[in-house]
Amino acid sequence: MDSLWVDLGILLFVAGAGAFAGWVARWVFVGGVGGSEKAPPGPEQLRQVGEILSHLQQLAGRVAADVGQHTHRVETISEQLHSADKPAPDVVVRAIGQLLEANTQMQQKLAAAEQQLQEQAKQIEAHITAARTDALTGLANRRAFDEELARRHAEFQRLKKTFSVIMVDVDHFKKFNDTYGHQAGDEVLRQVARILRDHSRAMDLVARYGGEEFALICPAASADVLKEHAERLRQAIEAMLLDFEGKKIRVTASFGLAHLLPGEEANKLVERADQALYASKQAGRNCVHWHDGQRILPYQATQPTQTTKSNPSADPSSNTYPVPCQEMGKPLAANQLVNPARKEIPSDQALLPQPLESFHSRSDFCVILGRRLAEWRRTRRPLSVLLLQVDNYLELAAKYGLQAAQLTLRATSQFLQAAVRQMDVIAQYDNSTFALLLPEASLKNVADIAERLREAICRCKLPLGSCWERITVSIGAAEVTLTDDLQRLLERCEEALEQARSSGGNRVCVHTGQKAELVEASVES
Repeated sequence: MDSLWVDLGILLFVAGAGAFAGWVARWVFVGGVGGSEKAPPGPEQLRQVGEILSHLQQLAGRVAADVGQHTHRVETISEQLHSADKPAPDVVVRAIGQLLEANTQMQQKLAAAEQQLQEQAKQIEAHITAARTDALTGLANRRAFDEELARRHAEFQRLKKTFSVIMVDVDHFKKFNDTYGHQAGDEVLRQVARILRDHSRAMDLVARYGGEEFALICPAASADVLKEHAERLRQAIEAMLLDFEGKKIRVTASFGLAHLLPGEEANKLVERADQALYASKQAGRNCVHWHDGQRILPYQATQPTQTTKSNPSADPSSNTYPVPCQEMGKPLAANQLVNPARKEIPSDQALLPQPLESFHSRSDFCVILGRRLAEWRRTRRPLSVLLLQVDNYLELAAKYGLQAAQLTLRATSQFLQAAVRQMDVIAQYDNSTFALLLPEASLKNVADIAERLREAICRCKLPLGSCWERITVSIGAAEVTLTDDLQRLLERCEEALEQARSSGGNRVCVHTGQKAELVEASVES
């Protein structure tokens, strides 16, 4: 029986190594985890992937050779046992010892091969990250932008969560390069990238689209909010004074944006944003235009937008204004909570808290999940994903102010950090939603974890204004199945989360693969 299990393990390992190699090739030559099309790989990428595939081939070859030796040894011992009608007890004992020794050696070799395979997986993860990152600016690259665009569009088709695209182009960049040199041009691109990244939310994807052009994908924000955001970004770039080799250099940028329309394809959205960008350049550059679906209009501020040149992000009216992290259990001062003149917070201005060091962005979470799915196909060890959304975030924002609502996210994040294991992954998924990746957790395990989390959080009350407000959350979860790819797994989690929310909130729902089922609450809500 031990021999049977060892042989089965060998078979699964060799098959897994082959599938792993196939996944590497598919990722490089066909597309990323989302399956989007991509440009042909360059020579350096081909060389790196060739080395990985070569190592995998050598590893599989060594395991295959070990398999042959192991099989031959087992057959020899078996022939010795069958050569005599009634082998002596000492012969049987010796044969059993030899079989156990052979199996032990084979298991050790498989363990060593498994370790090498895990090291290759880490290398591939590093290559995936590098392949989605622009080397000059550190932003996401065009490939990552295309993948996120496809994910957001699919999400809109399922859940009607809309998003916008902002296109940005550095003005007169060729002339700038000719005047100051390419090193100065590179520094300009790095500084513009920094401003775009630092002034955007954690849920936004900021990418270098190509050359001196950048692109942003901004979910959960209306066209009006995004127009103001683009204008603030434009002013921040204009206010930047670049010191390069003793020269004080100013740069400007042109902006174009478009909001996704019902029934619109993703590429059409980008095309409209690009047309708006072209209109900005035709209008003299250093301005913002937006495409409403019918026509292209210039941005006109309803009231003057003032920024501080030394720190443009310090504008209190900005929807990217950073909120200080508050200590858990310490009441906020009254002047930190409520702006009496502002009783309503539009839903599209809801923000995430400042990213915590241990929290990943949604884009990074998808990359990690894609790698874990590839590992799962090889090992079939349990793997689950959980989405947790704060129920009353917008109501608290309208009642007490944005900082108070964000405090609820901070409090929720503390519960998550206290509950997860070292192997788990936490991300800021979208708006007031967190995502957890839970290796080694089956659907039943994750349902128990989710219910304990929900129970602990709903017992928490925060001092807001003169009241104590309770936090409640809705949770959706799913375990990986044979039919899942990255998109399908997230779709099932989102369907479960939506079921929990539509059932009144403060509920847990799991997706079994066929349907979303509510988990019976263990405490009164």
